[in-house]
Amino acid sequence: RPLRPGETMARGDFVYGYGKSTHDPAECSPYRALHRYVECVGVRPHVPLESDERRTYYGNFQLGLVDFFRSAQYRAFSHYVHRLGGIYTERWSDQVHFFQSLSLFVEPTRVRNFASIAAKFCHKSLDCLDETVDPR
Repeated sequence: RPLRPGETMARGDFVYGYGKSTHDPAECSPYRALHRYVECVGVRPHVPLESDERRTYYGNFQLGLVDFFRSAQYRAFSHYVHRLGGIYTERWSDQVHFFQSLSLFVEPTRVRNFASIAAKFCHKSLDCLDETVDPR
């Protein structure tokens, strides 16, 4: 039976599914802003921030639970990042923002790696066929 990502997400109570994770250059990551937000708001991250501040999800295959992206906590963090302006002035990546938001608010067990499916959506010139992607 073929893997059906939507069914897998629903059955496993996953919030987010991705095909590959990688790292963005340091200048594309709002890691200082992330730490300030955690300190000011008192959020207790589900993933240690120091371990993967620049981690990002490759944009070729992503599934997300809309309720999470509409949640008050996600919107508050997004508004904070947006108000800082780094998205425009420092090229902060939206993919890094997804990873950081999930690290703050979602248990790692609710994030699913779909590397085998994502490879089907990958252009052969890109490095996204790697099946050794570390699951969160």
